[in-house]
Amino acid sequence: EFGLSVCAFGGKTSRSGHTGHLLQMFMKRNLVDKYAYAALPMGVPDKARHPLGQYLMTDGSKKGTFGCCLQGQARIVVHPSAFLQSGKVRLYTYSADKHFHEVRGDFQERLTGLLKTVLGTDAARAKAAKGIFGGTLPSWFQAEDQRQYTSKEAASKTPGIKRLKTNDWK
Repeated sequence: EFGLSVCAFGGKTSRSGHTGHLLQMFMKRNLVDKYAYAALPMGVPDKARHPLGQYLMTDGSKKGTFGCCLQGQARIVVHPSAFLQSGKVRLYTYSADKHFHEVRGDFQERLTGLLKTVLGTDAARAKAAKGIFGGTLPSWFQAEDQRQYTSKEAASKTPGIKRLKTNDWK
C-alpha cells in the first residue's frame, strides 16, 4: 500500500526498485562519549579516535591515522534514557524510493495507529517503560506522547525544551 520494499522477506520491491534507507541520529555533544564510541569494522573499538566526542571536535588531522579529515565508523548504544527524550536525541529518516519517502508519514501514522492499543495511553507507555527499565521508572521519565516536541514550533513553545544552535550542542 505504501510502497515499502519487503523483497528481502519474499515480498514486493518498491516502485523504483530502490530499497535503501538512511537513518540520521543527532545527539547533544555532551552525550556522545556516554552513548557512542569510535569503531573499526565489526564494532572493534578504535582507540586512536577515543574519546569520540573530542575527536569529532577536531578537523581529523590532530588525532587518528587519517591525517586529512574526519572519517571512520562509530557505534551508538541506543539506551532508552537518551532516546526516549526528544531534547537529547533526534532521528531523521530518508528513503531511496521517492514514493515511499513521500508517504513515510502516512505509513508511520498507520503503524502508530496499530500500536495504539499497546502504547496509546500514558499508562500503557509507562507500563512499557517499566519493562525496559527493569520495573522502576527513572525520575526523568514522562509518559506523555513525545511527538508533540518534534517540530521547531512546538519546541519553542514548550517550557523546559530549549532549541539549541549548533555551537551550543556541547
